[in-house]
This record gives sequence, structure tokens and C-alpha cells, in this order.
Amino acid sequence: MSKRRVLCFLGGAGMFNLDEIDVDIIKFILTNKKVHYEDIIQLIGLSRVTVVKRLDKISSALDQLNIKLIRRKGDGIYFVGDVYQLLNRLHSSNKNMDSRTNRSLMILLLSEKILTVQELADKLYVSRNTLQSNLKDVRKILATNKLQLRTTNKGLVVCGSENSKRHVISEILDEYWNTFSIDTGENNSNIFNEKWIRIFNKRYLNKILFVIRNSLKKSHIDCSDYQIKNLVIHIAIILQRIKTNHCLEKKSNNKYKQLNETEELVKAINKEFKVRLPNLEKEYLNLHVVTFKDMKADNDSKNFKIKLMRNFLVKAVKDVDPDDILISDLTLHLCTTIDRLKKGLAIKNPYTADIKKNFPYSFDLAVQLASKIQAKFKVVLFEDEIAYITLHFQNFMEREAYDSRINAVIVCSTGLGMSRFLEQEVSDTYHDKINILQVMSLTKFEQTSISVPLVLSTVNIVGYSGNVVTVSPLLEQIDKKKINIAIERILINNRSYRIFSHLISLNQIYVNEQLSNANQVISFLGKELINKEFAKSGVIESALEREEISSTVIKNMAVPHSKVKYIIKPSISILLNKNGIEWGNKKVYLVFFIGLNNSVIEKSKEIYKYFSKLIYPEFIKKACKCNSSEEIYELIMRHLKEVSK
Repeated sequence: MSKRRVLCFLGGAGMFNLDEIDVDIIKFILTNKKVHYEDIIQLIGLSRVTVVKRLDKISSALDQLNIKLIRRKGDGIYFVGDVYQLLNRLHSSNKNMDSRTNRSLMILLLSEKILTVQELADKLYVSRNTLQSNLKDVRKILATNKLQLRTTNKGLVVCGSENSKRHVISEILDEYWNTFSIDTGENNSNIFNEKWIRIFNKRYLNKILFVIRNSLKKSHIDCSDYQIKNLVIHIAIILQRIKTNHCLEKKSNNKYKQLNETEELVKAINKEFKVRLPNLEKEYLNLHVVTFKDMKADNDSKNFKIKLMRNFLVKAVKDVDPDDILISDLTLHLCTTIDRLKKGLAIKNPYTADIKKNFPYSFDLAVQLASKIQAKFKVVLFEDEIAYITLHFQNFMEREAYDSRINAVIVCSTGLGMSRFLEQEVSDTYHDKINILQVMSLTKFEQTSISVPLVLSTVNIVGYSGNVVTVSPLLEQIDKKKINIAIERILINNRSYRIFSHLISLNQIYVNEQLSNANQVISFLGKELINKEFAKSGVIESALEREEISSTVIKNMAVPHSKVKYIIKPSISILLNKNGIEWGNKKVYLVFFIGLNNSVIEKSKEIYKYFSKLIYPEFIKKACKCNSSEEIYELIMRHLKEVSK
């Protein structure tokens, strides 16, 4: 087995034939349109004989796409056929390649027998050495879920409770939802795409689907594709775990009576798969059926709930001047969420930490809304639920920012297929930052007196005074870095930087190694704000109440803040404790107390944008080396200027 990562972007019988070097050769030919053997030899540093063998392999693999690899002496090496299709396959592979860590976990957790390291490596199509490195990440994920991966004389064993193992499986499956396809018709032959088939046997999934459909049909229960998908995969996991004698151990708090419809479904499963579902597994299936039945509730009642929620939201989020899309999306999301929570069905969000880190302003808006929801509807919204709400606010923010995109043109002289591909790649990657006005050839660009902030070109352009970024038609990672730098340069003098920097002053930066917990730090900073007449009495209590709803820890920082009504003059107070501060169950070293009032509330998004530039481990390490307020202030200003270049 090759030690190189094997790629599968073609599908079909040849799907595991090409490795990274083969794909690099394909990209090289596509980018240059026509190459020669010496070019490829120089690219990969291998002999001509090896290059010939690799080209033979590539040619054979591409036959199934009706693309010909031409090798003509005196002419060159090039592709003939639907190159655009090949670009799309290659693009799709790069975006959708399964996480090897997740695949390793799924195989280990669902395998019917204990696997050796070599057996697992073979299933993943990687070398033993590559897998050993990958298993470090596997162990980290398991450890966060109170599980261990142990190496025994028989092989690799995941140790811990069945509930924790199911939790890990559920988190991984969440990442597959967007790629799930299902045909609600009677023909079940193609309802599960390749990713699902790698986890579960295709016929096995179709068999489960057939049993579910028949059972629900007899019980006169209608449900959505999404609900069917959830149930099929849930049952597949149950059956797989039961087969290996792994059943749930922890009793649920489920108070719902077992429905007749659930009993019928359980009988059908037991009969078809020759198993006996334990009572606890039946309870979880019952929750699914309860949800299905509740979805058939009286339409008038449903419409009343929607109207009630909509009216509530119009008032609850009026400060952000919401559009109708935000109100409608939140209405549908929260109606479902509240119904689910009242049934005791909380869900895990595997991206909560990333959402908090990347969208701090939207997350805080979601926290504020969650507080109002809890008071109005008497439900508790934990961080995972709040993170889902955050995404609705973030989408709203991005819609608002859409019109402030940078206008750009693409200059591409490598053919229509390449031009279309590059335009689509730029649109997908920079939809919220770049507005593509036109795609043109170099000749047309030189003949047109066009002036735009940014030009993306696949060829060198001489004599143009604006910002020009030379990129590959395939938009590689290095190209994206160059584009990001260009965008930052264009925005270097925007008002966001000035607004943020004006909130920070030297006399509100503190180095204090005596304050060791969140309460002490918030009390200290709050009192300083009151003494300097930057805040009113009540600011401390307000900030502590905010922490009770959801911790403001991001990485090794904390970002406490109060309601705007307690802030007299907007500012950002900073405190450093090199020994660390206990903040809930985390330890932080830097604290930013953000005090905003109505005079700057409309600029909150811009302020948080620049604050997010400080949330990097490198910055925190540098800050912890500072010994004075002056050093911290200079570090922050220098860092913000650097990341804005």
C-alpha cells in the first residue's frame, strides 16, 4: 500500500487508483493546457519511466469520464474532452473529502470485530505510519468524550460507556447530513450517496428504509425526508451496536408513554433483523415516533404558534433592524426548537466552539435573544442551541454586508472552461467579499479602460495601476492567501479599525496577578469603570448575569460585558494575569471587558470584527510576556496594524 494519501474523486471502479501525485500532474496539465515529459519530470522529480506509468494510470482512470489524455510526440501532453467536468470532479473531491479522523472513529465504533492497526489502515487506504499519526487526533476526540483508545494484544479497542460512544457517532453523523440524499419514491436503488455506503452497507440501509416506510404507512404516519433519514441512520446504529453486544446503559428521563405505533415499528424491526430491541432502545425510538405524530398536529394550532413566535421576535430583535428573512427563519427554527426542548429532546452542536470564536457578535445577539426566549417560553437554551441561533444572525449580518463587497474583474486567457471554473471558485470562496463584475480575456482587458479595486488574473498584467493578483486557474491555497492579503490592503484604512482602536486607552489596561477568578476580575473592572464614570452602578451584576447564561470564554480569553443601559461612555478594559484566571471550568489569561452603549451599538459588528483579530494563540503568548500596561497597549495596536495590512 502506497504511503501517499489515495484520492477518490472519479467514482466508479477506478476510484482508488489515483494518489496525490497523480492529481498534481492532472492539475499541472490543466493549468498549462499543454506540457511535455520534461515539464512533468521537473515537477515531481521522478524518472521518465515512472511518469509514463503514471500517465497510463491517469489515462485509464479518465476514460470513464470520456476525457482523453493525448501524448503526441512533437506536440505535447494535453486533455481532450469535457475538461470542465473534470475540474468539477476535482473541485468536489477537494471540498468533500471525508475526514480521515472521523472515518477512523466510525470504523472503530461500528466494527463487528476488534481491528488491528494494519487492518484499520487497509480500510482507510493509508499506510500504517500515516494512520499512527492520525490516531493521535482520534484519541483526543475520544478523551473529550470520556473514552479511551487502547491497544491490546488483539487490536484497537475503544473503552468507555455506550452512551458516550453513541454521542461520538452522532456528532460525526451530523457532518454527513448535508450530503445525504433520499428518494421518497418506491425505487430505493440510489437513495444513499457514496459517503453513507462507506459507513453502512447499501442494501442494509435500503432494507431498514423499507421496514420503516411499511410500518409508518400502516400506522398512517406521514413524515419528512429529513425525519426518515434520521430514523434510518438511528436504527442502523442501534442494530450495529446490538450486533456487537453494545446497548445503552444509562436510563433516560423520557416521560412519554410507549405508543402503539412504536410497538408496531419495533415488532417489524425485530422480525426483519432477527433481534430483540432492549427497552431503553425502544424508548429512544418512541421519541422519534412521538415527534412524527406531533408534526401532524392541528394546522390551526401550528399557525397560531408561528404567529405568536413571529410577533414575539419582531419585538425581541428590533434593535438589529431585522429583515423579513431573519424573522421568518428564526420563527420556523424556534417553533421547532421549543417543541423539541419541551419533549426533553436536546441536540448536540459539534461546531459550538468554532461558532463562538468566529462569530462573537452574532453569538452575543443570540445569547440576548435566548434570555428573552427563556423568560417568555419557560425553556432552557444551552450553548449548543444558542450556537444554532447564532447562525441565523450571522446569515443576516452577511446579507447586510453583501453590498459592501469589493468590485473585481477576472482576466483569464486559458479557455472558456477554465474561466467558468475560476469564476465559480472565486464566487464560492469570496461571495461575501468580492463582487465579480466581468470575466474577460487579456486582450479585451488591455483594450478596455476599466478601473476596479481588484483584478484577478491568470496571466501577468503590466502597466495597470490598480491591485492585481496573479492566480492559478484552479485557485490553489496559495492563491487564496494572496487574495486575502489584497482584500485586507484595500480595506486597510476603513473605519472599523479606527472605531475599535479609539475604545482602548492606556489607563484602562491592567496587569494584576492577584485576581484569580471570574467574579473577582469582573468586580474589579466594573468598579474601575464606575469610579472613572464610564459605567453606572449595576454594571457588575449585569456582567455576572451574562456569564450565567453562557460563558464568554473564547480560547484563553474572556470577553465579559453588561447591558448597554449601564454604560455611560463606551470603552474596552483589559486585564492580564500571567498565572491564569479560573473562569468557570476554563483558565484564561486575558480579559477584555467590552462596554458598549447606544452611541456605538450600531457599530458593534465592526468592533467585534477587529476584536476577532486578537483571538489567536500567538497573540495571547506575546501578551503573556508583557510586564506593563504600556507594553500591552503597544502590542495590541501593532498587532491590529499588522493583520490589517
